Amino acid sequence: MGDGFVALEEGVSAGFERLSAAISAELPGLRSAVGKAEHRVLEALNDLLRTIDARVREREHIALGQAARIRAHLLPDGRPQERTVAAAQFLARHGGALVRDLLAASRVAGPEGWN
Repeated sequence: MGDGFVALEEGVSAGFERLSAAISAELPGLRSAVGKAEHRVLEALNDLLRTIDARVREREHIALGQAARIRAHLLPDGRPQERTVAAAQFLARHGGALVRDLLAASRVAGPEGWN
């Protein structure tokens, strides 16, 4: 993106140089008006670049925050989840229904009585 802005600024400057040369030959009193117009255009491009930069930084900040939250969920206290989160927390929250659901989900074909 930076290369595109550099090329655009160079193109604008080159265009205004040609315009200034043409104006200077025909209407020398307008040379300062051309310079002011060039300044306004280049300032508008810089404003656009700052806006784009702010949006990119904002998007990166959001992505880094999401990654940090994912990491915190996967590695609470910097350790693997299964080493940190105790089964008692889930039992206290979901009670016997959790145990029944886990047993039902883990049933496999096997000896009599497992089903």
